[in-house]
Amino acid sequence: MNRALATALHDSDYAVLIGGDCPSLEVGALRFALQALADEKDAVLGPVEDGGYVLIGLRRPCAALFKGLAWSSKDVLAATRRRLRRAGLWWVELPLGWDIDRPADVRRLKRSHK
Repeated sequence: MNRALATALHDSDYAVLIGGDCPSLEVGALRFALQALADEKDAVLGPVEDGGYVLIGLRRPCAALFKGLAWSSKDVLAATRRRLRRAGLWWVELPLGWDIDRPADVRRLKRSHK
């Protein structure tokens, strides 16, 4: 993730990474994230119910956000918030969403599209 963001930020003022497993991420939330970065917030997070996030956007690379993080744990979002604070970055968050990690999440997706 760090490499992807750093590469994108080489040629852009800001960059956003989006997970492919979050059907709850709506176009309006994505627009909000991009506008926050355009308005010079340092970062934006798209939190999900399981303690992770589906979106992260930055205005500058910050390898410390990703190094040694316990991915796929319920503490990813909290750890990322702490790391943003330590790095002195100002961020905003999208409304809480949900992602697809387990069979129950797939059933939830099916129910939401009926």
